[in-house]
Amino acid sequence: MSAPAYRPRPLAPCLPSTAQGELARLRQLLTKAGERVKEQAAGDPLAAHRGSVISDAAFARLLEEPAAPPDGVAPPEPRWAPLAGLAQRLGLDPFATDLVLLLLAAEMAPDLAAAMAYVQDDPQRRWPTLALATALFAAEPDAARAVLLPDAPLLRLRVVTVDEPGPLPLPLRALRLEPAVLGWLLHRFRPDPAVAPALVELPPPLLDAPLAEVAERLTARLADPRTAPRLALTGPARSGRRAVATQVARSLGLRLVALDPAALLASGETEQTLIATLGRDAALLDVAFVVDAATIDPAERTLASFWQRLRRGLEALLVTLDLPGAPQPADAIATELPEPGLERRFGLWQMALPERHTIEADQLAELAGEIELGPAEIVPAVAAAEAAAAERPMAVGDLRRAARTQAAARMGGLAERLTPSATWDDLVLPEDVTASVREIAAAARGRVRVMGAWGMARGSRGRGLAALFSGPSGTGKTTAAEALAKELDLDLWRIDLATTVSKWIGETEKNLKKVFDAADCGSAILFFDEADALFGKRSEVKDARDRYANIEIDDLLQRIERHRGLAILATNRKGDLDPAFLRRIRYVVPFPFPDAAARRLIWAKAFPPSAPVEALDLDLLASLDLTGGSIRNVALNAAFLAAGEGAPVRMEHLRHAARREYQKLEKLPVGLPAMEPPR
Repeated sequence: MSAPAYRPRPLAPCLPSTAQGELARLRQLLTKAGERVKEQAAGDPLAAHRGSVISDAAFARLLEEPAAPPDGVAPPEPRWAPLAGLAQRLGLDPFATDLVLLLLAAEMAPDLAAAMAYVQDDPQRRWPTLALATALFAAEPDAARAVLLPDAPLLRLRVVTVDEPGPLPLPLRALRLEPAVLGWLLHRFRPDPAVAPALVELPPPLLDAPLAEVAERLTARLADPRTAPRLALTGPARSGRRAVATQVARSLGLRLVALDPAALLASGETEQTLIATLGRDAALLDVAFVVDAATIDPAERTLASFWQRLRRGLEALLVTLDLPGAPQPADAIATELPEPGLERRFGLWQMALPERHTIEADQLAELAGEIELGPAEIVPAVAAAEAAAAERPMAVGDLRRAARTQAAARMGGLAERLTPSATWDDLVLPEDVTASVREIAAAARGRVRVMGAWGMARGSRGRGLAALFSGPSGTGKTTAAEALAKELDLDLWRIDLATTVSKWIGETEKNLKKVFDAADCGSAILFFDEADALFGKRSEVKDARDRYANIEIDDLLQRIERHRGLAILATNRKGDLDPAFLRRIRYVVPFPFPDAAARRLIWAKAFPPSAPVEALDLDLLASLDLTGGSIRNVALNAAFLAAGEGAPVRMEHLRHAARREYQKLEKLPVGLPAMEPPR
């Protein structure tokens, strides 16, 4: 379930009166003011030139005190309270605050904008300048110029924009409020388009007692004004880092928003503009930011450099999340969170489950043991399961499917999710081979009990199941993996070597770590097809490339041993595997080339009952020395030929399709009688 889009919190209305009362009062005031304008314009000698010049009489009217409200209209409440809030949030001094007020008046009151043009002796200059503000508010010139220095809040936080340099000096250049600041003062704030796509608001946290205690301790430290607003939380992804960060922000009166530095850079704005905009919007909206530092690759120099500038220059509470052991900045409060065990995960599931749904405790405990999610994933999983259940009561199956979806998101496109369709009945294998595959299923079902309750796990090693399926292509290795996944009701992921293996040093290990971590979390089955490409023998070190290749293999050996789920390695070149892998593999299952009896059974199952077939000679077909995969190819191609003729599948179609398969395999068509291809 995707995270909700970032939306600003609506601010409280500025005006205390109701909308209807305010509109009625405004109509009365406009009526009274209109009558006064008519009376005064009657005696103005330049009334006919209004809009082209500002006469003395018009200027006097613009600066008159407002007329008293008509009888029965209450005097307005103070309307510039947001201005005081802006000054407090952004650290504006009195003159800078007066300047913002002047700019706001120019935006909101055309009559005052015209008066400003008169004072500046130019009918077209209706925007305030620093010189005008200095004169109006009797400010000391040097102090006034200081508010437009680059490091002063007005420019550093993008509150005010200054017209582009030209023939006019800085004090005479037009000033304007940034649209975001104007919107905030008018209670119509929208995040800046440059930063809005990079922000995702996080859901409420799910905290158990240990996480709540950590959050309370960190909040107390950050509440000290002498402490830098930087927090670094390390630990596994499911340790509850985001939940702690969200709770700390809430305790400080802030909302936590996930920030993606890469998406910020994609906006095309300068780094200085992006950092200033984030700091300003964070102050205006009471927002803190969280960044997953593990997603920032140091090899991407532009992104890594921007991240360092962002971390140093952002004027807001910044929480960084990272993996255990990652170095942390010296100015951050650093805390490492442990991975939650089975008991804590069970408690988190209980906390997240709405009271209106009842799931048996043993079912929930089994789910907590099978799929290892953290607080940040359990909440959306429960929400997705509730949505899937719709009107009916939620079942544990809904939770399991939603939890797997959360776990699957961690694969990051490094594996292909297969939909298992094969069952035990689809396996055509020798009895001993089938028994070996069923033993793997029994071991996977009892893994949690044996390794956990019975204490058979040796520390972090030997907790998972690794199986090697070896044999020629097409002998049923993938079918057996699908049958296992369907029997165990687990996700099956086929590792995509094209995206996993990288020529860049260190990238392969990083990709495999992500794959294994995601599989550990969701108890998914990892299926390494053509495993010899990854798990090959270590070679003699002759150069740096050999050394790093051996390091990759060593890393794979350790990952296989620590993996908590089922990993299936399929290969047709068992001799090319490193012997150290075989020691760590619990089950080695040979898939032999099918004999004639097995091939006859495969042919008998090749066509479903709905497919039209006619006079098939299964004994003749069984004489073809083809594997099960090739037999399925022949059957499918023959079906295409028959469908093109509008006829049922006959032997002539199968003979022609078999010839094509033999040509593809570059084999002689043994056992295939000569026959003309179908017309």
